[in-house]
Amino acid sequence: MVFNSVAYAIFFPIVAIIYLCLGTGAGNIWLLVSSYFFYMSADIRYGAILFGASLVTYISTNILEKTANNALLRKITAVMAVSIELLLLFFFKYFGFFNEMTGNYFEVSFLLPVGISFYVFQAVGYIIDVYRGDIRAEKNFVQAMLFTAFFPGILSGPISRAGELIPQFKVKHKFDYANVREGLVRMGWGLFMKLVIASRLSIVANLVYDNHTEANPVQLILGTFAYALQIYCDFASYSELAIGSAQCMGFKLRENFFQPFFATSSAELWRRWHMSLMSWFKDYLYIPLGGSRKGRLRKYVNILIVFTLSGLWHGAAWTYVLWGFLSGLFQVTGEILKKYRERIMELWPLKGRLAGLVHHGIKVFLTVFFFNVSLVFFRAKSISQAAEILKAVFTGFRFSDIAKTNVFELGLGYINLGILAFSLLILFAVDLARERGREPQKLLTGLSPALRWAAYYGMILMILLSTNIGAQRFIYFQF
Repeated sequence: MVFNSVAYAIFFPIVAIIYLCLGTGAGNIWLLVSSYFFYMSADIRYGAILFGASLVTYISTNILEKTANNALLRKITAVMAVSIELLLLFFFKYFGFFNEMTGNYFEVSFLLPVGISFYVFQAVGYIIDVYRGDIRAEKNFVQAMLFTAFFPGILSGPISRAGELIPQFKVKHKFDYANVREGLVRMGWGLFMKLVIASRLSIVANLVYDNHTEANPVQLILGTFAYALQIYCDFASYSELAIGSAQCMGFKLRENFFQPFFATSSAELWRRWHMSLMSWFKDYLYIPLGGSRKGRLRKYVNILIVFTLSGLWHGAAWTYVLWGFLSGLFQVTGEILKKYRERIMELWPLKGRLAGLVHHGIKVFLTVFFFNVSLVFFRAKSISQAAEILKAVFTGFRFSDIAKTNVFELGLGYINLGILAFSLLILFAVDLARERGREPQKLLTGLSPALRWAAYYGMILMILLSTNIGAQRFIYFQF
């Protein structure tokens, strides 16, 4: 079951209404049962793996809670629990990758449960937090199990922290009109980003990458940029739907995106992109490795380690590993060259506000440019394909190709291209408003009822007209 399906449109209102009518205990049981039903709707075997991971988390955190005065036992418990969680992730997600590296020595394959990367990281974070003494272990079995299974975020996040989410299960949530209204608006915006924008962009990206040897450099650039916008809209849309679903029931999940394409450096972009994952890597890997506390060189090495492992987290393939390494390398390079860039700006002939705007625009352009360069490896089916595409762009680009390129040859007709262009303008306006600290949902509520409902119905109409266009499956389900 996915958010952009008829099944979810039936499932969610029933779950939310019944939950809001029940007390805390019965409500949590209902949420737990509903979450397992949601998760196992694709494959009933998924439930056993989720239950196993959750049970290990529950038992280990409570052992840690009861052995506060035994440092050795606590360490052994934490190491064993984290190892079990990560071994689950390894066997179900990475065994095939490493088996292939050994020449397929083992003739066996494993089912890949959707969302396992997310709920395993969520469980590991919880275990480490209890071990460190940052939070207390949850003794209530239902609430502890619900932490890893909570249906809005189980398939693709946001990755929650136990100290933020578990306390919300202890509170009686009642119907709140403002919560429901804002939650539904966020869900509507998520569907708009996914079905109206991302699905159309997927047609362009797929056509170019599936026929990269016939595409000219301009088409390759357009296809890569289309994919960058597609994956942003696709994943941000899932986050909007997850956060909106939770909000309707009174829960608050972590924000996951903050206008990443307005960033002025690679480091800033990654502080704005998939924020729940990047903060997880920062807190549970980067800082334990030493962070920036052990000198500049060690800091750069730590950044490369974190981003390379982030690439591996995204997928069991060398293309993802290289993408992660490049993402870290661009960030490190940006930090090394920062002082030289500032020196150039001191010598810049333009001064005043205009100079600031030009400099800001150049930094945004270069950030997005290098992000797209790395993204070629993320999208390509192999390193060789990525190399061919980059070689074609950097050695074969001619400005004359721009005039020769017909955008209508990229898989979209006049109508769909027009809808895409209009929807991208809406996306830009929404992100720009958020960048300036103005929440579009609140701007909508300030309009007259006629204009507000016209906007709602216009969005719904565009969503309904886009239900059979392009890729309907969320990209991050494969991770």
